[in-house]
Formats: sequence, C-alpha cells, structure tokens
Amino acid sequence: MDTAVALVAAYLHFNGYISIPEQPILVGEGQPWKYHTATDLDILAVRFPHAAIIVPRDGGGPPWEDDDLKLEADPLLDLQEGVVDVLVAEVKEGRPRLNEALRDPVVLQAALARLDAGFDDPLERVAAALIERGEARTEAGGRKWRFRLAAFGDGSPVQEGGPFHVFSLRHVALFLMRTMAEHHKVWRDAQFGDTVLDLLHLLDKLGLGLKWVQAQRRKVDEAPVAADTPLAPDAWNDDTRPDTVLHPHLEVEPAATEPSSELAATEPAPESAVEEEADTEAWE
Repeated sequence: MDTAVALVAAYLHFNGYISIPEQPILVGEGQPWKYHTATDLDILAVRFPHAAIIVPRDGGGPPWEDDDLKLEADPLLDLQEGVVDVLVAEVKEGRPRLNEALRDPVVLQAALARLDAGFDDPLERVAAALIERGEARTEAGGRKWRFRLAAFGDGSPVQEGGPFHVFSLRHVALFLMRTMAEHHKVWRDAQFGDTVLDLLHLLDKLGLGLKWVQAQRRKVDEAPVAADTPLAPDAWNDDTRPDTVLHPHLEVEPAATEPSSELAATEPAPESAVEEEADTEAWE
C-alpha cells in the first residue's frame, strides 16, 4: 500500500471509519468487451453515526463509563450527528487534487455501489451531485447518508473540475502522533497490526514522537540568529508548507494552529444533493 494512503487509512480508522484502500475500478468498452482500470480509488471510507474506538477498563462495557477510554473524533472531519458519513478520497503527497476519473459518473457509481444500502435516490443522481457540488445526501431505511469527494495532500488544492473537500496530510500525521502521545500508557503494550500505527507507536515509545517534534520546533524558534544572517525557509516555516486550504481568491494568511477542512470551490456546496426531493427541514 502507498505510504500516504496507509497514513490516511490509519487516521480514518482512529476516527471510527471502515475504509477500503486502493481499490481498482474496472470498466468495459467496445465489442467484444475489453476491460481496463479506469482508476485506482485511494480511499473509500464509511463511518456510522455512533462508531468509536473504545478501550474498556476491567468490568467496563455499554453504557461506557467515564473510566473507559473513548477516542474523540477529529473535529476537522465535520461529522454530523445521526448521519452516515462516506468519503470518496484521493491521497497525494503533493498538492491535493482529484483524478479526472472521479469526475466520471460511471466510475463514481461503480465505487458507490460497494456501499449501496438501498438508497432512496438512484446512484446516478448521487454521483451527479457529487460531481457538481462535491457533496451529496440521501437516505436509506430512514437513515441519513452524506457523501463527500475529498483530497488529502500538502499545500493549496489544484483547481480542476468541480468542488471537493480538502484535508491537510500534515494535520493527519500530527493527529495520529498526538493521539499516541496523549494515551501513551494505554498503547504501551499494544500491537496494532498496522504498519503506520506500529511505526508511530514505536517512535513514541522511543521518545521520538510528538513531544520530540515539538521540542525540536521550540529549539528552532528560540535559536539566536545573527543580525547579518539571512533567514532561509525551513521545515517549520508555515509560509512554505501551509496546513490550511488556500482558496485562489483569498489572501494567504498564516496557518491556523488547528487547520480546518474546506471545500475547494469558489462557492460553498448546498446542503442537499437532490434538489427536487430534498426535505431541508429534516437536516436541521
């Protein structure tokens, strides 16, 4: 598995998602049919409304008590109460962007069919809304579902085609490192069976986790600089490696301490994917 994809998959796992990484989407064409891979979908992830990572204490269990450890979901994901959340995501080590194939209705429908729970709206309408707005909503068996096109990466998004949600790959890494550091005693003897989590766990045990990174940053920030020494950009310079999404029509501002997910578009996406039958009051 690609390293960046594995990082995002671990992040989503810690936030209660069930993810399917690096899935090829095959399509056929011509007569006789010839099949080819339209795209390799980096991440297809679903999170159910009450999903959580729970570490119960002895004698613990539902209803979860204060002594039981329950990992809180990252606010960056903008999860909504009572709504099943689906991410159709691309992962890039560079600037976040979507592959052109994810603008193809047939490809999107084939991907979403793997999660079809008997939606009230046909998949072609859900896919069309995703392409147009970067987000779609429908219901299945009375349960609300939200779908989002997303790209994980570093820097400002590449504006191609329609809108999509953008997540900072650096924030993903820091979230995992912070989780390891905050619950160091809980993970002390844990074996995750996940390459990324096991590596971060080992670094934390060796004292090379988040606290070490923060200490190195303080050393850089506090180091004296001679008056005649030019300042060169480095790994800690927020201007060279922005955490937040930068919209082309906005002025560039310093990265926030807690970056937020934004929609890579000139206008915000409407709440409803299917305008003809959307019950807007039901989502309030």
